[in-house]
Amino acid sequence: MKKSAKIWLVTAAILVTLGLFLFVGVMFSTGWDFSKIGTLQYVTKSYEISEDFNNISINTHTADIKFELSFDGKCRVVYFGEEKTELSVLASEDTLVVNQNTDKAWYDYININFVSPKITVFLPKTAFNSVFINESTGNIFIEKISANSMELNLSTGHIELSDIACQTLTSTGGTGDVALKNVIASKSLTISRSTGDIEFMDCDAPEIFVSTDTGDVEGTLLSKKVFITNTSTGKVNVPKSSSGGRCQIITSTGDIEISVKK
Repeated sequence: MKKSAKIWLVTAAILVTLGLFLFVGVMFSTGWDFSKIGTLQYVTKSYEISEDFNNISINTHTADIKFELSFDGKCRVVYFGEEKTELSVLASEDTLVVNQNTDKAWYDYININFVSPKITVFLPKTAFNSVFINESTGNIFIEKISANSMELNLSTGHIELSDIACQTLTSTGGTGDVALKNVIASKSLTISRSTGDIEFMDCDAPEIFVSTDTGDVEGTLLSKKVFITNTSTGKVNVPKSSSGGRCQIITSTGDIEISVKK
């Protein structure tokens, strides 16, 4: 190797090392809070709803969404994220409606961002007629909620549901895993993904329909099912039964492994 090449390599290694030490020093000084080194200003905004409602409709673009039980019996929608982002939060026609404002100039999208925006919905009760969420990029966390119908549409992000009781549950999405724990649908449960694993833990419904192009489907159900499965390049391990509800699982690239507790 030529001497000049060695000098360039040594110089590059020194610069990389100095950059690493500088990054560690900056992060240590901020307590490893990545939001402090981004170009965006982050704020917390709270919206309070005094009217009663039995339906929930949320349409956002980039935010993690989480439901929590209100500690004081009041409904609040708390947003943590970019300063320029505003939410429209209101109760109209028996429905809590949350929409994200998209009125931005093109240069507002040029930034360095290390923190995911978050929307936390503090609910005064746990039983609803319908829950609808339409989200582009973000994760959805819902627990201890009952509803006649739940529809969760997500382009990119994970969904985690636990202790959910409903009549119908429908979830569509592009990229992201779906984890369901103790989710019981009295009529049907339908999940569709392009890329992502789907996991059931002690879940059930009379009819279950699952499809994912790239991802595994696994877990436990609570009652017997007649399994209809199809996978192109994966393994299938499901109980053999001629009685019970219909459970149809289709994957292109992924294993199917389901067990029944009863």
